[in-house]
Amino acid sequence: SESVTVTGVPQLMLNVGGTNRTATYQSGSGTDELLFRYTVLAGDDDADGISIDANSLLLNAGTISDVAGNSADLSHVAASDNSAYRVDTAAPVVTITSVGGVDSVVSTSSDRTVVGTGEADGTASINFGSTVLALPPVDSDGKILYGFNNANLIVIGQGAGKAITISQTDQAGNTGTSAPFVFAVDTVAPVVSVVAITSALGIENSTLNAGDEVSVTVTFSEVVIVTGTPRLTLNVGGVNRTASYGSGTGTAALIFRYTVLAGDSDADGISIGANSLSLNGGTIRDGAGNNATLSHAAVAANGSFLVDTTAPAAPVITSAALTTDATPVISGTAEAGATVTVTIGGATYTTTATAGVWSVDTETATPTSGSLSLNTNGSNPLSATATDPAGNVSSAATQTLVID
Repeated sequence: SESVTVTGVPQLMLNVGGTNRTATYQSGSGTDELLFRYTVLAGDDDADGISIDANSLLLNAGTISDVAGNSADLSHVAASDNSAYRVDTAAPVVTITSVGGVDSVVSTSSDRTVVGTGEADGTASINFGSTVLALPPVDSDGKILYGFNNANLIVIGQGAGKAITISQTDQAGNTGTSAPFVFAVDTVAPVVSVVAITSALGIENSTLNAGDEVSVTVTFSEVVIVTGTPRLTLNVGGVNRTASYGSGTGTAALIFRYTVLAGDSDADGISIGANSLSLNGGTIRDGAGNNATLSHAAVAANGSFLVDTTAPAAPVITSAALTTDATPVISGTAEAGATVTVTIGGATYTTTATAGVWSVDTETATPTSGSLSLNTNGSNPLSATATDPAGNVSSAATQTLVID
């Protein structure tokens, strides 16, 4: 109520979150206002604000008196919680719970979201090393959500072993930082490296027949995962035929298969047009979930995979039907290059129609099956068939060979 003189170091007890803290006299002797100071300690906390209980002023062996020497009356009323002087010495607890999709991989098609927690109603900082990627808000439940954009991913780069942290500074200036969260970035789509016709079941002499199965291998730039049944369109003699996905998921090489139909024909060999791969409602993706780029170069006609499903014409037997030779030569014509099978007298012979002409000398030729026993004084049934390089068999040509 008047100017006072201070000796020693009087004290004022403060209530900081229910804990007594001591503010010590600093200055003001000779005036009617004395200044007491307290330095906040680590661990102090007061969400409502510092208060002062009634009669908390202590002389601490000092004196407070007026100029006449009258000791001051130290009693006073309480000072209620002052929200302008709240106390918070605890750093926010910040965590990262997930980054990206399955197995913490960020890709073009997977979830790119960063999920974390912090102190409610604040602002967080997502950091990649010393680079701040974003400043997302912290909602009223303490949740942090942020989706990486393309610019972020350029900064982070491709590959495994990437790590971010989230930090948050509260209103008191305390900063908390999460533990690093390690993840991978893969936004590079698989591409087709090679398309090639690689094998066939049932093929004969580089020629496919009805029912034979041809396999095409599509090789990608990395391992891919397949769902559904993608397709590959083949060009078989100018007609589109569909090879369906058969196997290879979990590798970089996918196998597509087509079973040759009756009536298919391709004298030059199967070819594949550019960009003939389609999903057919399925998917082809890498392990990160990036959809494969399906474009590819054309595959030229492959002479190792000709197609012939048409049976050749029956051979023509041109040798005489009447002979005096007990071991006659049987001859005729057939499709050039065909294998001619001749059956007579319990023996079967094979020969090739070279330039369209064939013959079997029963005196010198060795049967492929059976043994020759001719009726040398009468009729001998004779038959001949032609088998082309694809395995198509003609109808039989017949003759009754009479030996007299």
